[in-house]
Amino acid sequence: GRYFVKRVKDMNHDADFMIVFGGTNDYGRTNAPLGKMGDETEDTFYGAATLLFEELLKHYKKEQIIVISPLYREDEDQEFDVGKPYYRGSLPVIREVMKELCNKYGFDYFDIKDIVGKAEKNPLLTDGLHPNDKGHKLLANLIAGYIKLKLE
Repeated sequence: GRYFVKRVKDMNHDADFMIVFGGTNDYGRTNAPLGKMGDETEDTFYGAATLLFEELLKHYKKEQIIVISPLYREDEDQEFDVGKPYYRGSLPVIREVMKELCNKYGFDYFDIKDIVGKAEKNPLLTDGLHPNDKGHKLLANLIAGYIKLKLE
């Protein structure tokens, strides 16, 4: 699959709002290191997120961009490669980086994880991570409500 930066370049850019809802795959499925603020390479999480945010700003005003926190997942506290240069961190670390970058760029950070709830035995999730139909309906209502508030 194509990651966010590549997707943004190919998208139609006439949306009223851009919703960025990701980060969990960066934690659980890649081996890219966390990196540090100032990275501008797609090879670290900081760098890829920076490139994504810079690309979004070519097409949208910062007020149009909403970044949504990754949901809880059952294994989110596991840290990968602690003490190594390619340290990936835990999912809570990824969330903190996302908030830090949103603050830097002036983007809204909509933290929904506690609204959806912990992953273990959550009736809104199919597998401890992915929302089921009821979970998707809640997400849609949360996002729609957030956008309505922004429009007022």
